[in-house]
Amino acid sequence: MLNIFGPNVGTTDGHQRQRHRRITASSFNEHVNQRVLTESILQSTGLIDYWSHKPSVNSVASDTRTVSLHVVSGAVFGKSYPFRGAEEDSPSAKEDSSNYGEALRIILDRCIPLVVLGRKHLKHMTEAYETEKRAMMRNEKLENNLMTSLVRASQTSVDQKASTMGSHQDGLTEEEVYGNVFVFNFAGHDATANSLAKGIYLLATRPDIQDWISEEINAVLNGIEPSESSYETKFARLPRCLAVVFETVRLYTAVAISKTTGSSEQPLKLGSPTVLIPKNITLIPNYSALHTHPRYWGVKSKNSFKLFQSGELETTITHNN
Repeated sequence: MLNIFGPNVGTTDGHQRQRHRRITASSFNEHVNQRVLTESILQSTGLIDYWSHKPSVNSVASDTRTVSLHVVSGAVFGKSYPFRGAEEDSPSAKEDSSNYGEALRIILDRCIPLVVLGRKHLKHMTEAYETEKRAMMRNEKLENNLMTSLVRASQTSVDQKASTMGSHQDGLTEEEVYGNVFVFNFAGHDATANSLAKGIYLLATRPDIQDWISEEINAVLNGIEPSESSYETKFARLPRCLAVVFETVRLYTAVAISKTTGSSEQPLKLGSPTVLIPKNITLIPNYSALHTHPRYWGVKSKNSFKLFQSGELETTITHNN
């Protein structure tokens, strides 16, 4: 299913995966991170305003999907949209593929039918790719989003390879750019939406943790508007918020990753012994058991909140980041 738009970092192996990973890794940079933060603040501000005018909220999962979708749309394609709550969405709006946001929603919500029906909604992705490629060829300043970074990184890799070896095989093809853009959209949207929803539910049951992270946010912002926040100066100073995210995904794994040995047995090194796993075996780790096993999450995890309150763990996380 993840190959529907083309090979990508999530579906390739060996040398091909290394090539995809090397080129796509450079696309995740501070400029894109700033765009993610800007869009996240815009969407969460809209979410708070929408919820604060309702007597009760019954659309957490739907609304966090909208937040995630719009952040992805802004970070990947540079297209920003105001937050629109679940009850504000009309059926016709949800079916409208005339803008990036709704086209992206259709694609991500209907991945399996797309595999059967073909790449019907590729229009916006193609337009974005061609626009960025033309701008790069004219040496125009490109907007900082994931698509521009991916096109730039791919084209630069192609040019460098061509100048040294007379070959164009080291960059990404147009189909591979589409494939990677899709897999980042797919993985980023669904996992983020699910984790946001679960995190909000967990926070709702723990007013003490709400106060704890609120104290940190207020201290870091120090009276400035969230919309004026800088990723470089503010984000790394939010270890309590990071801890809440980590704890949420520990308890509720966003995506269960499975791997297969394929047509031949594969070696798995566990300390000193090497175990040979037979061919045609699919492996899916038991994340729920692993992430709550007392061997790894026992006394140490019970003391983590005290460590955070004392400031020891905050200092460690900040330095490690």
